[in-house]
Amino acid sequence: MPTLWQAAAASMPASLLPALLLAAVGVLGAIPPVERWNERVSIFLQGPDEQPLTVLGDITGWLFSGQLLLPAALVLCLVLLLRGRVLLAFSAGVIFPLIAVEAILKLLIDRPPASAYLRVRVLTISPGTGIRALEHGFPSGHAARIAFAIGWLALLLTPRRYRWLVLSGMLLLTLFVCWTRIYVGDHSLLEIVAGLLLATAFLPLAAALMALARG
Repeated sequence: MPTLWQAAAASMPASLLPALLLAAVGVLGAIPPVERWNERVSIFLQGPDEQPLTVLGDITGWLFSGQLLLPAALVLCLVLLLRGRVLLAFSAGVIFPLIAVEAILKLLIDRPPASAYLRVRVLTISPGTGIRALEHGFPSGHAARIAFAIGWLALLLTPRRYRWLVLSGMLLLTLFVCWTRIYVGDHSLLEIVAGLLLATAFLPLAAALMALARG
């Protein structure tokens, strides 16, 4: 379908900057002074232990885990396809290559888990892949999935004239939920930033496909 390629080509300029920034964060994070700075800032951001925040961190860990979000995204895409909303299904399906890139980056970039210097705070055992390299590390998969899911829903459900206002609110919500991953000792600041950049690199394609679907 030519329109799919047109949407991909149109979204590439908007995706290029976050992709380059993601590469820069990956390189800088391997430099010892930056690595030490990341550890100190992450420890500061983690803050004191608070039971309600631990509960909230547990909830976000489950809600945006790949084991829960991927099947939900697959069901959503199938429902949209059955209803004839092909372009919208492709838009939601952009999360699958995002997660594939996240997994590849985690396997290629071997970094010590943030739990090596952050306090681990969990109430239950979150669902895992069983592959240690994919459980933690660079970039944060939770941050990438959170940012993409919230951004996609905001673009889908918000009228154009209110879009920037809603997206600003959604950004604050996304940042707070991402901070809970630091709070529970799952990810460092740079890993969260990398996850957000990864989502930002894929959201323009999803937005372009969504715009085509509306057209």
